[in-house]
Amino acid sequence: MNKEKNKIPVGAREKLPFWLYPVWAANGTVMAIGSVLIGYATFYCTDVLGLSPALIGIIMLIARFTDGITDVMVGYLVDNTRTKWGQARPYEIATVFVWIFMMMFFSTPDMGTTGKSIWVFVMYFLITAICQTIVYGEDKIYMKNAIPNTANQNKLISFSGSIMMFITIFVSTLLPQLIQAAGKDAAAWKKMVLMIGIPCAVLGILRMVLVPECKLEEKKEVKRERITIRESVRALFQNKYIMIFVAVYFLLQTTVGISNACGTYFARYYIGDIGVMSFVGITGLIMPVSLLVAPWLISKFGTRKLLIFGAICGTIAPVIRIFTGKSIAGLMVSNLVASVFQLPASLLLNVYIFECMEYGEWKTGLRIDGVIGSMNSVAAKLAAGLTSVGVGFILGLAHYNGTLEVQPASAVQAIWVVHNVVPFVLCAIALVFALKYDLEKQLPKIREELAERRQKA
Repeated sequence: MNKEKNKIPVGAREKLPFWLYPVWAANGTVMAIGSVLIGYATFYCTDVLGLSPALIGIIMLIARFTDGITDVMVGYLVDNTRTKWGQARPYEIATVFVWIFMMMFFSTPDMGTTGKSIWVFVMYFLITAICQTIVYGEDKIYMKNAIPNTANQNKLISFSGSIMMFITIFVSTLLPQLIQAAGKDAAAWKKMVLMIGIPCAVLGILRMVLVPECKLEEKKEVKRERITIRESVRALFQNKYIMIFVAVYFLLQTTVGISNACGTYFARYYIGDIGVMSFVGITGLIMPVSLLVAPWLISKFGTRKLLIFGAICGTIAPVIRIFTGKSIAGLMVSNLVASVFQLPASLLLNVYIFECMEYGEWKTGLRIDGVIGSMNSVAAKLAAGLTSVGVGFILGLAHYNGTLEVQPASAVQAIWVVHNVVPFVLCAIALVFALKYDLEKQLPKIREELAERRQKA
């Protein structure tokens, strides 16, 4: 009996072994830590390297714009990949390169403004447009192939997501203290990132080594015609629900991007203490706790209500900051409410993407899981690019100068507006889109019809 069980791929078993949860979470955790760290890129470039915020905004916009194109290309590539290791699993190696280039980015040599600008652009491009794109593009397909049972997928998303968030929040809480200690010392920044990057590079490939895809045999038997790029794009735009969800996700990521890009400036120059961000970050612990009960929340309230409730909380959060000013308690409450906005669209991301994949196959008759799975990455990268260039240009127009210890009043006011008013507007728009996401009530019929089609095929 045990021998037969051992022949079954680990992800295909009726009950997933406990060790699979932390192993699966390892990749998502190190990628999340990388996203937190790269969120300090603008601050590093302006205050440590002494580069212009407007210049950094342009550099990051160019990289992110290209990134949006490579996301779709990676999705198409994964859709048409067939190897002995599987469809998506081989691309996990890109996680290692994310951290290699991350460590190189935060070790920028002192070689003049032009040299540093070129170095920053190349490293940032390799991190975001190539390596992160590959990992995010294959991640959902890897899960669908390695963990075929929907109930197990939801459990894995929930529990491994909780592990991921606990560790990420710990790092997010610790980073402001490390950054404050590093100050504007480039060598201290390099040492800090190396201490984070080396273990992350190792942990990031654990699941690639230990968790095989379990549909390989099935895929060898089923011959599928190659889907053209034109067919993929046409099928994508016929899927209205992925467009609605991506709109919400884009607005969420823009809001998060503003918090990452502007939050450090807000803490240092408006509040007067970067270290306060550690206290504020503790409130994010609500997310991993919420993930533990995510399967129950989905069954109780459904994906649509959770998405709407999250958008409402996102709209309330900046209002709390506006009325509480520099109060640390107010900032903590605001961050707590903002965390609820992130929970549905961000932490339950795969649940929504899988729903949209099923709708797309039912609507068009084509399975373009890789392309659909890449759309949230496209949205996130475009949001990050627009956030970087937007914050950079606004600070530049407001006469921000990273070499100054005290910023002019115009710069401080600009930081306040970007950190508070802009997120309120974005979250209100996200709420409008969330109200239009009514796919959930159609899913039973869609799944039934898809099962009938597959039986006939």
